[in-house]
Amino acid sequence: ALFDQVIAAHPQYAYALNQKGIALTACRRYDEAIECFDLALIINSNDVSALSNKANALCQLEQNETALLVCARALAINEGCAQALYVKALVKAQQGRCEEALECARSAVKANPRLYGAWRLCGYCRRVLGCPGKARRYLARALKIAPDDENTWYELGCCETAAGRLNSAIASYEQALKINRFFGAAWIGKAEAEERNRNLARLQ
Repeated sequence: ALFDQVIAAHPQYAYALNQKGIALTACRRYDEAIECFDLALIINSNDVSALSNKANALCQLEQNETALLVCARALAINEGCAQALYVKALVKAQQGRCEEALECARSAVKANPRLYGAWRLCGYCRRVLGCPGKARRYLARALKIAPDDENTWYELGCCETAAGRLNSAIASYEQALKINRFFGAAWIGKAEAEERNRNLARLQ
C-alpha cells in the first residue's frame, strides 16, 4: 500500500515501482511483479536493478530462456552486476547445467561477497557435481552471512546426507525447521536421514 501511495504521487518514481515488484516477488505474485519492473523499465530502460529483478521473477515462473535474455540485457549494461549473475546462475542450475551455474555463481560472489544466496547456490552445484566437502565450505560462507536462512540449512542437510554424515544432516534439517516449521522438504529430508540411520543400526 505504501508503494502504491508513492507511485500515485510520483508516477515516474522507478525506485518505488522496483521495490513494489520486489515485495510482490517475495509474495510469489510473479506476474504482478513483472508488470512493476516493466513500468520501471519504461521510465529507465537501463535500470539494471529492474532488469535483474524481472529476470528473477521470470526464473521463478520457469520462463528460463526469457530470464536469460533479460539477464543478458542487464549484464550488457553492467557486466559485474551481482544480482544478474546470480539469477543467471539460478536459471542454469534450474536447467541442470550446474558447471555453468557454478561459474556464474562464483562471479556473483566475487562481485558481491555478501550475496549469501549465491554462496548457497555454489554449495548446491558442488553437491550435485559430487563434491560435498567443497559444497560444505560454500554453505558455511552463506551461513556466516545469513545464519537464519532455512534454505541454506536445508541444503547443508542435503550435502551431509550425500556425504553419509547422517547425524549432521539431521541436525541441519532440524535447524531449518526451527526457522520454518512448515518447510516440507526439510521434514522429508530429516525423515529419510533418520530412516537411513535406523537401517544402518540394524546392520551393525
